[in-house]
Amino acid sequence: MLPVTVKDSALEDIQTAYEYLELQEKKVGEKLLQKITEYVDVISTNPNIFKPGYREVRQVRVKPFQYLLRYKVYKEYIVVIQSLHSKQHPKRKKHKGSPNG
Repeated sequence: MLPVTVKDSALEDIQTAYEYLELQEKKVGEKLLQKITEYVDVISTNPNIFKPGYREVRQVRVKPFQYLLRYKVYKEYIVVIQSLHSKQHPKRKKHKGSPNG
């Protein structure tokens, strides 16, 4: 198992997604957080389970939600660098509060 660190910007993305989902329906944001925790445990245990992409960044879709966790594996730890809606481009952010940014 490798320790996982979540960048502040990724935490902000997760908080925004949580708040957005809670506004839509109570407890859905909580379910998202629970699923994210489960996926962080998976990548901590088996960091290479998902294929690396550009610049060795890997991503996993947090099912059943449309959110992605993007992370990078280093020798002794893992960093979650971003969380975003699957329809959101990783380099472009839109206004906060919507699933697209």
